Amino acid sequence: MRRPPAPGSPVSISLDDAGSETLVLRHVPLGGRTVRIGSRGDADEQPVRKVRFEQDWFLGETVVTQGQWLAVLGADHPVSREQSFPGQPNSPVTNVSWEDAHAFCSALQPRVEAGWFARLPTEAEWEVACRAGGRAEFEFGDGAEAAGRAAWTFETSEECPRDVRTAPDPCPPHVWGLVGMHGNVIEWCEDWYWSDVGILGRAVDWDPCHVDESKFTGEPLRTVENLLPLFAREGRADLIRLWQGLIDQHGAAALNEELAGRAGLPVRVLRGGSWNLAAANAASAYRGRGQPDVRFGFIGFRVCLSPRPGEQSRP
Repeated sequence: MRRPPAPGSPVSISLDDAGSETLVLRHVPLGGRTVRIGSRGDADEQPVRKVRFEQDWFLGETVVTQGQWLAVLGADHPVSREQSFPGQPNSPVTNVSWEDAHAFCSALQPRVEAGWFARLPTEAEWEVACRAGGRAEFEFGDGAEAAGRAAWTFETSEECPRDVRTAPDPCPPHVWGLVGMHGNVIEWCEDWYWSDVGILGRAVDWDPCHVDESKFTGEPLRTVENLLPLFAREGRADLIRLWQGLIDQHGAAALNEELAGRAGLPVRVLRGGSWNLAAANAASAYRGRGQPDVRFGFIGFRVCLSPRPGEQSRP
Protein backbone atom coordinates (compact mmCIF):
# COMPACT_ATOMS: atom_id res chain seq x y z
CA MET A 1 0.00 0.00 0.00
CA ARG A 2 1.34 3.37 -0.96
CA ARG A 3 1.85 5.65 2.05
CA PRO A 4 -0.03 8.97 1.77
CA PRO A 5 2.12 12.10 1.48
CA ALA A 6 3.01 13.95 4.67
CA PRO A 7 0.93 17.04 5.47
CA GLY A 8 2.30 20.01 3.58
CA SER A 9 4.66 17.93 1.46
CA PRO A 10 5.43 19.62 -1.88
CA VAL A 11 4.93 18.58 -5.47
CA SER A 12 6.38 20.50 -8.41
CA ILE A 13 5.12 20.96 -11.95
CA SER A 14 7.63 22.07 -14.57
CA LEU A 15 6.17 24.90 -16.61
CA ASP A 16 8.69 24.97 -19.46
CA ASP A 17 10.93 22.48 -21.21
CA ALA A 18 14.05 24.10 -19.76
CA GLY A 19 12.77 23.66 -16.20
CA SER A 20 13.45 27.31 -15.39
CA GLU A 21 9.93 27.88 -14.05
CA THR A 22 8.13 25.48 -11.73
CA LEU A 23 4.85 25.57 -9.84
CA VAL A 24 5.06 24.17 -6.29
CA LEU A 25 1.94 22.96 -4.51
CA ARG A 26 1.49 21.74 -0.94
CA HIS A 27 -0.47 18.73 0.30
CA VAL A 28 -3.66 19.58 2.24
CA PRO A 29 -4.43 16.46 4.33
CA LEU A 30 -8.15 16.91 5.01
CA GLY A 31 -9.69 14.09 2.97
CA GLY A 32 -12.26 12.16 4.99
CA ARG A 33 -12.52 14.94 7.58
CA THR A 34 -15.29 17.33 8.56
CA VAL A 35 -14.04 20.85 9.32
CA ARG A 36 -15.76 24.04 10.45
CA ILE A 37 -15.68 27.14 8.24
CA GLY A 38 -17.22 30.59 8.50
CA SER A 39 -17.27 33.01 11.42
CA ARG A 40 -19.59 34.97 13.69
CA GLY A 41 -18.31 38.23 12.16
CA ASP A 42 -19.67 39.77 8.97
CA ALA A 43 -23.12 38.60 7.92
CA ASP A 44 -21.88 36.93 4.74
CA GLU A 45 -19.38 34.86 6.78
CA GLN A 46 -22.16 33.33 8.88
CA PRO A 47 -23.06 30.81 10.05
CA VAL A 48 -20.16 28.76 11.32
CA ARG A 49 -20.86 25.44 9.60
CA LYS A 50 -19.36 22.04 8.90
CA VAL A 51 -17.87 20.96 5.58
CA ARG A 52 -16.76 17.43 4.78
CA PHE A 53 -13.94 16.82 2.31
CA GLU A 54 -13.88 13.43 0.65
CA GLN A 55 -10.29 13.57 -0.61
CA ASP A 56 -7.03 15.41 0.00
CA TRP A 57 -5.86 18.07 -2.43
CA PHE A 58 -2.80 20.18 -3.23
CA LEU A 59 -2.81 23.98 -3.11
CA GLY A 60 -0.27 26.37 -4.63
CA GLU A 61 2.52 27.21 -2.20
CA THR A 62 2.23 30.81 -3.44
CA VAL A 63 -0.04 32.72 -5.74
CA VAL A 64 0.86 32.40 -9.42
CA THR A 65 3.73 34.74 -10.31
CA GLN A 66 4.41 36.79 -13.41
CA GLY A 67 7.16 34.36 -14.40
CA GLN A 68 4.88 31.36 -14.08
CA TRP A 69 2.15 33.10 -16.04
CA LEU A 70 4.51 33.93 -18.90
CA ALA A 71 5.83 30.36 -18.98
CA VAL A 72 2.32 28.95 -19.40
CA LEU A 73 0.43 31.55 -21.46
CA GLY A 74 3.21 33.59 -23.08
CA ALA A 75 3.92 37.28 -23.60
CA ASP A 76 1.10 37.83 -26.11
CA HIS A 77 -1.73 37.18 -23.66
CA PRO A 78 -3.53 40.43 -22.67
CA VAL A 79 -2.74 39.85 -18.99
CA SER A 80 0.97 39.58 -19.83
CA ARG A 81 0.87 42.98 -21.52
CA GLU A 82 -1.24 44.73 -18.87
CA GLN A 83 0.62 44.11 -15.61
CA SER A 84 0.32 46.99 -13.13
CA PHE A 85 3.82 46.19 -11.84
CA PRO A 86 5.60 44.62 -14.86
CA GLY A 87 9.02 43.02 -15.11
CA GLN A 88 8.95 41.28 -11.73
CA PRO A 89 8.93 37.53 -12.38
CA ASN A 90 8.65 36.57 -8.69
CA SER A 91 5.81 38.99 -7.92
CA PRO A 92 2.16 37.96 -8.26
CA VAL A 93 0.55 38.12 -11.65
CA THR A 94 -2.15 40.78 -11.30
CA ASN A 95 -4.82 42.35 -13.50
CA VAL A 96 -6.05 38.79 -13.85
CA SER A 97 -9.76 37.98 -14.06
CA TRP A 98 -11.50 34.83 -12.87
CA GLU A 99 -11.80 33.87 -16.53
CA ASP A 100 -8.06 34.45 -17.03
CA ALA A 101 -7.30 32.24 -14.03
CA HIS A 102 -9.40 29.49 -15.58
CA ALA A 103 -7.47 29.88 -18.84
CA PHE A 104 -4.21 29.39 -16.94
CA CYS A 105 -5.48 26.21 -15.27
CA SER A 106 -6.66 24.84 -18.61
CA ALA A 107 -3.28 25.58 -20.23
CA LEU A 108 -1.52 23.99 -17.26
CA GLN A 109 -3.53 20.75 -17.43
CA PRO A 110 -1.35 18.98 -20.06
CA ARG A 111 1.61 19.25 -17.65
CA VAL A 112 -0.35 17.69 -14.77
CA GLU A 113 -0.05 13.98 -14.04
CA ALA A 114 -2.93 11.82 -15.28
CA GLY A 115 -5.71 11.45 -12.73
CA TRP A 116 -5.37 14.99 -11.39
CA PHE A 117 -7.25 18.16 -12.27
CA ALA A 118 -5.86 21.73 -12.20
CA ARG A 119 -8.43 24.31 -11.14
CA LEU A 120 -9.17 27.13 -8.73
CA PRO A 121 -9.85 26.14 -5.12
CA THR A 122 -13.35 26.40 -3.75
CA GLU A 123 -13.63 28.99 -1.02
CA ALA A 124 -14.12 26.21 1.55
CA GLU A 125 -10.88 24.56 0.40
CA TRP A 126 -9.08 27.91 0.51
CA GLU A 127 -10.31 28.75 4.01
CA VAL A 128 -9.53 25.44 5.68
CA ALA A 129 -6.09 25.35 4.04
CA CYS A 130 -5.40 28.86 5.31
CA ARG A 131 -6.40 27.81 8.82
CA ALA A 132 -4.60 24.46 8.51
CA GLY A 133 -7.83 22.77 9.57
CA GLY A 134 -8.15 24.92 12.71
CA ARG A 135 -10.59 27.68 13.66
CA ALA A 136 -8.45 30.82 14.09
CA GLU A 137 -9.21 34.11 12.33
CA PHE A 138 -5.67 34.08 10.97
CA GLU A 139 -3.39 31.11 10.43
CA PHE A 140 -1.44 32.19 13.53
CA GLY A 141 -4.14 33.39 15.96
CA ASP A 142 -7.14 35.64 16.65
CA GLY A 143 -7.89 39.28 17.32
CA ALA A 144 -6.24 42.62 16.72
CA GLU A 145 -2.74 41.40 17.56
CA ALA A 146 -2.97 38.63 14.97
CA ALA A 147 -4.45 41.06 12.42
CA GLY A 148 -1.49 43.35 13.00
CA ARG A 149 0.84 40.53 11.96
CA ALA A 150 -0.98 39.91 8.68
CA ALA A 151 1.48 40.04 5.84
CA TRP A 152 1.49 42.79 3.21
CA THR A 153 -1.78 44.61 3.77
CA PHE A 154 -2.56 48.33 3.59
CA GLU A 155 -0.89 48.95 6.94
CA THR A 156 2.43 47.32 5.99
CA SER A 157 2.70 47.34 2.21
CA GLU A 158 4.49 49.85 0.02
CA GLU A 159 1.40 50.31 -2.15
CA CYS A 160 2.31 47.43 -4.40
CA PRO A 161 2.43 43.61 -4.37
CA ARG A 162 5.56 41.95 -3.01
CA ASP A 163 7.94 39.29 -4.25
CA VAL A 164 6.41 35.99 -3.14
CA ARG A 165 9.74 34.20 -2.65
CA THR A 166 12.31 36.59 -1.26
CA ALA A 167 10.51 39.43 0.55
CA PRO A 168 10.46 39.14 4.36
CA ASP A 169 7.19 37.79 5.71
CA PRO A 170 6.12 38.95 9.17
CA CYS A 171 3.83 35.93 9.54
CA PRO A 172 5.15 32.78 11.23
CA PRO A 173 5.66 29.86 8.80
CA HIS A 174 2.43 28.11 7.82
CA VAL A 175 2.26 24.58 9.20
CA TRP A 176 1.68 23.17 5.70
CA GLY A 177 4.18 25.45 3.94
CA LEU A 178 1.68 27.79 2.27
CA VAL A 179 2.95 31.34 1.76
CA GLY A 180 1.09 34.66 1.66
CA MET A 181 -2.40 33.50 2.57
CA HIS A 182 -3.02 36.87 4.25
CA GLY A 183 -2.55 39.92 2.05
CA ASN A 184 -0.38 40.67 -0.99
CA VAL A 185 -3.11 39.95 -3.59
CA ILE A 186 -6.67 38.83 -2.98
CA GLU A 187 -7.30 35.46 -4.63
CA TRP A 188 -10.00 34.14 -6.93
CA CYS A 189 -11.93 31.07 -5.83
CA GLU A 190 -14.12 28.87 -7.98
CA ASP A 191 -17.44 29.62 -6.28
CA TRP A 192 -20.19 32.06 -7.13
CA TYR A 193 -20.63 34.58 -4.33
CA TRP A 194 -23.89 34.62 -2.41
CA SER A 195 -24.52 36.70 0.70
CA ASP A 196 -26.74 34.16 2.48
CA VAL A 197 -25.49 30.59 2.49
CA GLY A 198 -29.07 29.28 2.63
CA ILE A 199 -30.13 25.64 2.77
CA LEU A 200 -27.25 24.29 0.72
CA GLY A 201 -24.51 26.22 2.49
CA ARG A 202 -25.83 25.32 5.91
CA ALA A 203 -25.94 21.66 4.99
CA VAL A 204 -22.86 21.27 2.83
CA ASP A 205 -20.45 23.36 0.80
CA TRP A 206 -20.63 21.96 -2.70
CA ASP A 207 -19.86 23.47 -6.08
CA PRO A 208 -20.23 22.02 -9.58
CA CYS A 209 -16.53 22.65 -10.21
CA HIS A 210 -16.05 19.08 -8.97
CA VAL A 211 -18.15 17.82 -11.88
CA ASP A 212 -17.55 18.15 -15.61
CA GLU A 213 -20.21 20.69 -16.58
CA SER A 214 -19.47 20.21 -20.29
CA LYS A 215 -21.51 16.99 -20.08
CA PHE A 216 -24.58 19.17 -19.56
CA THR A 217 -24.54 20.99 -22.88
CA GLY A 218 -28.11 22.09 -23.56
CA GLU A 219 -29.34 21.06 -20.12
CA PRO A 220 -29.96 23.14 -16.96
CA LEU A 221 -27.22 21.91 -14.65
CA ARG A 222 -28.48 23.03 -11.30
CA THR A 223 -31.56 20.91 -10.70
CA VAL A 224 -31.54 17.84 -8.50
CA GLU A 225 -33.25 15.87 -11.28
CA ASN A 226 -30.16 16.42 -13.45
CA LEU A 227 -27.52 16.31 -10.75
CA LEU A 228 -28.32 12.84 -9.42
CA PRO A 229 -27.94 11.09 -12.83
CA LEU A 230 -24.73 13.02 -13.42
CA PHE A 231 -23.31 11.89 -10.09
CA ALA A 232 -24.29 8.32 -10.98
CA ARG A 233 -22.47 8.52 -14.33
CA GLU A 234 -19.41 9.93 -12.53
CA GLY A 235 -19.49 7.13 -9.94
CA ARG A 236 -19.99 9.61 -7.09
CA ALA A 237 -21.94 7.53 -4.59
CA ASP A 238 -20.86 9.96 -1.85
CA LEU A 239 -22.62 12.89 -3.55
CA ILE A 240 -25.70 10.80 -4.30
CA ARG A 241 -26.05 9.94 -0.59
CA LEU A 242 -25.47 13.55 0.42
CA TRP A 243 -27.98 15.04 -2.01
CA GLN A 244 -30.59 12.36 -1.38
CA GLY A 245 -30.40 13.31 2.29
CA LEU A 246 -30.97 16.98 1.39
CA ILE A 247 -33.97 16.03 -0.78
CA ASP A 248 -35.46 13.98 2.06
CA GLN A 249 -34.96 16.87 4.50
CA HIS A 250 -35.94 19.91 2.42
CA GLY A 251 -37.70 18.63 -0.69
CA ALA A 252 -36.59 18.82 -4.32
CA ALA A 253 -38.55 22.02 -5.06
CA ALA A 254 -36.79 24.02 -2.33
CA LEU A 255 -33.38 22.77 -3.47
CA ASN A 256 -34.09 23.60 -7.11
CA GLU A 257 -35.18 27.11 -6.16
CA GLU A 258 -31.91 27.71 -4.35
CA LEU A 259 -29.81 26.11 -7.07
CA ALA A 260 -31.45 28.36 -9.67
CA GLY A 261 -30.70 31.38 -7.52
CA ARG A 262 -27.06 30.42 -7.21
CA ALA A 263 -26.70 29.92 -10.94
CA GLY A 264 -27.83 33.47 -11.65
CA LEU A 265 -25.40 35.22 -9.33
CA PRO A 266 -23.12 37.61 -11.22
CA VAL A 267 -19.96 37.61 -9.09
CA ARG A 268 -17.27 35.16 -7.94
CA VAL A 269 -15.58 34.85 -4.55
CA LEU A 270 -12.25 36.47 -3.63
CA ARG A 271 -10.28 35.45 -0.53
CA GLY A 272 -7.27 36.50 1.52
CA GLY A 273 -7.01 40.31 1.47
CA SER A 274 -4.47 42.36 -0.46
CA TRP A 275 -1.80 45.05 -0.34
CA ASN A 276 -4.43 47.80 -0.60
CA LEU A 277 -6.96 46.41 1.92
CA ALA A 278 -6.93 46.63 5.73
CA ALA A 279 -5.52 43.71 7.71
CA ALA A 280 -9.01 42.81 8.97
CA ASN A 281 -9.94 42.01 5.36
CA ALA A 282 -7.16 39.41 5.26
CA ALA A 283 -8.81 37.18 7.89
CA SER A 284 -9.35 33.55 6.90
CA ALA A 285 -13.16 33.87 6.73
CA TYR A 286 -13.28 37.24 4.94
CA ARG A 287 -15.21 37.03 1.66
CA GLY A 288 -14.64 39.46 -1.18
CA ARG A 289 -16.32 39.33 -4.57
CA GLY A 290 -15.85 40.45 -8.15
CA GLN A 291 -17.37 39.99 -11.59
CA PRO A 292 -15.64 37.14 -13.45
CA ASP A 293 -14.21 39.41 -16.16
CA VAL A 294 -12.76 42.24 -14.02
CA ARG A 295 -8.99 42.85 -13.85
CA PHE A 296 -7.38 44.85 -11.06
CA GLY A 297 -3.83 45.29 -9.82
CA PHE A 298 -4.63 43.75 -6.43
CA ILE A 299 -6.22 40.48 -7.64
CA GLY A 300 -4.37 37.21 -8.26
CA PHE A 301 -4.94 33.47 -7.76
CA ARG A 302 -3.34 30.20 -6.75
CA VAL A 303 -3.83 26.76 -8.31
CA CYS A 304 -5.48 23.74 -6.73
CA LEU A 305 -4.88 20.13 -7.78
CA SER A 306 -7.57 17.59 -6.94
CA PRO A 307 -7.80 13.90 -7.82
CA ARG A 308 -10.32 12.67 -10.31
CA PRO A 309 -13.20 10.78 -8.61
CA GLY A 310 -12.05 7.45 -7.21
CA GLU A 311 -8.35 8.34 -7.45
CA GLN A 312 -6.10 9.41 -4.59
CA SER A 313 -2.36 9.31 -5.11
CA ARG A 314 0.53 11.70 -5.20
CA PRO A 315 0.66 13.79 -8.40
